[in-house]
Amino acid sequence: MKPNLRLWDYDAPIGSTAIALLLLLWLDSPQNIWCLLPCLFISFSLNILAQVVLFQQLKTELIERKQMETTLKYAKEELENRVAERTAQLLEVNNYLIETVIEQQKNQHILLEQAQLLDLAHDSIITRDLNGVISLWNKGAECMYGWTQAEALGQILHTLLKTEFTQPLREIEIELLAKGYWEGELTHVRRDAQLIHVASRWVIQKNSIGKPVKVLEINNDITESKRMKDALRVSEERFRQIAENIQTVFWMVDIQNQQTLYVSKAYETIWQRSCESLYQNLSDWLESIHPDDRHHIDTAYTVMSTTGKSDIKYRIYRPDGSIRWIRDRAFPIKNELGQLVQTAGISEDITELQKIDEMKNEFISIVSHELRTPLTAIQAALGLLQSGIYDQKPDKFKRMIEIASLDSDRLVRLVNDILDLERLESGRAILEKIIYPATDLIQQAVTGVKAIAKPQDIHFHIHPTDALVWVEPDAILQTLTNLFSNAIKFSPANSSITVIVKQQSDYVLFQITDQGRGIPADKLEFIFGRFQQVDATDSRSKGGTGLGLAICRSIIEQHGGQIWAESIVGVGSTFFFTLPLPPKEIK
Repeated sequence: MKPNLRLWDYDAPIGSTAIALLLLLWLDSPQNIWCLLPCLFISFSLNILAQVVLFQQLKTELIERKQMETTLKYAKEELENRVAERTAQLLEVNNYLIETVIEQQKNQHILLEQAQLLDLAHDSIITRDLNGVISLWNKGAECMYGWTQAEALGQILHTLLKTEFTQPLREIEIELLAKGYWEGELTHVRRDAQLIHVASRWVIQKNSIGKPVKVLEINNDITESKRMKDALRVSEERFRQIAENIQTVFWMVDIQNQQTLYVSKAYETIWQRSCESLYQNLSDWLESIHPDDRHHIDTAYTVMSTTGKSDIKYRIYRPDGSIRWIRDRAFPIKNELGQLVQTAGISEDITELQKIDEMKNEFISIVSHELRTPLTAIQAALGLLQSGIYDQKPDKFKRMIEIASLDSDRLVRLVNDILDLERLESGRAILEKIIYPATDLIQQAVTGVKAIAKPQDIHFHIHPTDALVWVEPDAILQTLTNLFSNAIKFSPANSSITVIVKQQSDYVLFQITDQGRGIPADKLEFIFGRFQQVDATDSRSKGGTGLGLAICRSIIEQHGGQIWAESIVGVGSTFFFTLPLPPKEIK
């Protein structure tokens, strides 16, 4: 227990002072631990004066001591307060430091994760200062370019990669500083000297005061996609050139959105309407459809919107009033899920093919009839002879033989004419042209038909000419023979046929005029068709096949000439045709 008061019974010597008494007290205190305790004297021997002095000294000392204790107490309390405040401050600083360390550790962890993510990226991620010195080079950059991070750091980026720019670098830098970013395509050289094309994006990095300090550059290798795009562009250009230079319309539409995606220039040639009108309004082409064909179009369009397929023929009206036949075929374009997304198609002008088909159908119908007629007659005549019904009637027997012979001749002529005409119109007939006197051709043809002209006393009046023509002689001789034969057939007895040849500036004109029954005006063009005759009975009564004038037209047109007829019914007819003059170099 700590003492707080000292009791002292001491007999001080006479004459002792208070100082001596206190010194005695100090020395008497074991280990001096009691010297600071209040002291109470129980008995001591001092004179009164000494007691008073001593008491005053003790009082003063006690007051000073009390003041000192108070001062020390306040100092102690202030020190404790300051220690507490400082301790609190230190605790606050310590907590802040702990939080800061924890935050830094978190940031370091995030930065580490981000750095790992940067290395996982396939794109090259590079940072460089404003002078181009590389400060970051991720794994993607190592894989893309071939240099390791250690080799790349500190290098000048565009020097290392031998960058080729699509525009001046100064322009790029100005745009980068103005916008804070730049995007474009660059060409780099890998470590193995291979060229690669990259899609590059640059972003400015700024410091705390907003001053640009670094550039973040992210590059994506587009070499393969660029090669594919270039190949696709070349393919599209070839397709465009083909589409623009053939007389078939290529088109592509989005049926769902009613939008024309592409239509070739041939549309303007065939439809005589602008492509732009289709781009603006897909249904514009419907306005040109022949009214009788629109219901077919509606049906085909409904099917096409579902399947993407159609194959239809229809007619169109053109602005010039002409009608053309069109064959339209559509094909589906589907996505990876098999869904119809677009429809492509081809539209062809088949007007001429349609005419040829009609002519073929008509030709087959007529030929079958024309062949069947003489064959039927021959079959009937031979059947009667075979039956023996005319065995005892020699005149009728002979007549049946004549009928069979005449129809056999007619059949032979018909087959020969058909073969000649098909050979001429198919292009298989090769015309070996030479320079030939027109007079010689006429004389040879007249000589060939004199035998059928003489019984009717029909004469030829040939006007002299020295004209030369550039022809295949046998073909023109066949033409003249056909025309002369027709003139004889339809001329009355004791009449004449006039032949005139006139040389013009760039061709030779032949005229053959008869005095026959004439041809109605509405038949003048008609007679040059296949199996066409002014009078249907002429085939049997005159012995014709109806192909002679068609053969003449084909021969003359293959020579580059024209043939036509003029006639006055009851007066006669004149047939005209032109042939080319010999080439000047051959002359």
